[in-house]
Amino acid sequence: MRWLSVAFCGVALWAEVPDFQRDVRPLLSKKCIACHGPDEHSRQAGLRLDQPNAKGARILARVSHPTRPMPPSGPRLTDTEIKTLKDWVDAGAPYTAHWAYQKPKRTPATGIDAFILNKLAEKKLTPSKEADRPTLARRVALDLIGVPPEPAVAAEFLRTGDYGKYVDTLLANPQFGERWAKIWLDLARYADTQGYEKDSKRTIWPYRASPSTNSPSANSPATCCRSLRLMT
Repeated sequence: MRWLSVAFCGVALWAEVPDFQRDVRPLLSKKCIACHGPDEHSRQAGLRLDQPNAKGARILARVSHPTRPMPPSGPRLTDTEIKTLKDWVDAGAPYTAHWAYQKPKRTPATGIDAFILNKLAEKKLTPSKEADRPTLARRVALDLIGVPPEPAVAAEFLRTGDYGKYVDTLLANPQFGERWAKIWLDLARYADTQGYEKDSKRTIWPYRASPSTNSPSANSPATCCRSLRLMT
């Protein structure tokens, strides 16, 4: 995404520059390409608008001509569409190739981090510093098992830095199933007592022990979990 800074009365205003593929090309395709496109036989005035050498200023002058605005027939460009072209021309008429022809850019990040870094760049924000090993160990453990990691497990991760092995150890911990079963149990309004009148006990602990806590640890599919809960 590109931005254009305009100074007005001492105040900097930021306006998004129209993207050629997203904003400008669809407009030209709808109103102009029929006469100024890749077809040499139907091209008028030797003007081709689907290439990087498109004459931005000339386009703007023709679509906003006071007596003979283009296109010569059919719906004219609206004020909003003309403004889009003007903003694009004022920014230097930057051309971008279709996304399918753009070489992908690799980032040092992996997985969801790449998407987060992209959005941070759009907002002109910088990511926080990478967490150190003790902080990362605590964060992952609280997320996966709901409590801090066992000292021996944390010490091993701090020593080796093997993040994958550390996560696998947490996933193999029975507390992982208990941590994520809490979500299901809350939705099912699970309780060891009825909660009404005399608040009598009810024996439904098998529902809590299996399959609620065992299914997440076994990585069972949701359909399997629902079937087992119905049986209990």
